[in-house]
Amino acid sequence: MKSMAKEAKTNFGWKLIIRIPENVPAATFIQGHDAEPFLEEYNGRVKRDFDNAEQLRVLTYDKENQLVRGSNDFAVVLANQMVRPQGMRTATQADIEQVIATEALPLYNQYEDTGLVIRSESGVNSYLAQNTMMQMRKRMPEAKFPLMIPLAGLNLVQDSNSEYGLAFKLRDDAQIYEVPILNEDGNFTAENINSETGLPTKVGKEGTRHLYKRNDGLSRLYLDRSLSVDSVSDNLASSNDNGRVVLVRGEAANAKIFEEYSAKQNANIQEIETRLRTNYEANQARIRQLAGELKLL
Repeated sequence: MKSMAKEAKTNFGWKLIIRIPENVPAATFIQGHDAEPFLEEYNGRVKRDFDNAEQLRVLTYDKENQLVRGSNDFAVVLANQMVRPQGMRTATQADIEQVIATEALPLYNQYEDTGLVIRSESGVNSYLAQNTMMQMRKRMPEAKFPLMIPLAGLNLVQDSNSEYGLAFKLRDDAQIYEVPILNEDGNFTAENINSETGLPTKVGKEGTRHLYKRNDGLSRLYLDRSLSVDSVSDNLASSNDNGRVVLVRGEAANAKIFEEYSAKQNANIQEIETRLRTNYEANQARIRQLAGELKLL
């Protein structure tokens, strides 16, 4: 009898009694039935718009797993431009941290490019550092190094002055972050993650993940195979089969969406409670009125 009662409690066919947001945050690799057509379109754009640049010819199709492999900063930015019209974008470091927290995707033993880090206008990738900083200063004249910008906030352009033949152009919606923590090197825990930047707020000896740094120039920001955050590499074009391009959709992995959603639900509940209370009071007043009329009769 006890087992039947327990089964009844869990198998009645429960229905949600809250409104589900229209834009539920979600993440994916470039995989499934649309992965191969995506790569075909990507390669077509590389040939048509970027003279078949070698730095962009880094994505490959894994037919067995229906998965696009490979990643570098240039490829991620071009992929971002391609998926934007469909209401998607490439993942930021903050998005990646949400993926880790929810275990939405398997991220171990591969890497994901998420941003650029600028520590100075000299040193490695100095031309791109200077070119990108010139654009940034129009928006943040007093910006202080180190700076981080998500790849999702960039577009790709050809530039013969760049050693890669390519450069970055800030999108109107680009977010630029001053992140002093990128001057530090050390371990961190999930509890120390800034939800806006996706970077740790402090580092030290505690934690199983590590923040790696360099001292100058412009470098790539990526999640490495052990889920550590690396901003050491100055080779923006390198790629291998362990790379993954992560896409997000919905109100795109913004941690605040859940707070906003909860606030909206609470507001709806309060509105319903107010309406019920008003109706109750009106009905009570009507009952008292009818009772008085009946006494008069």
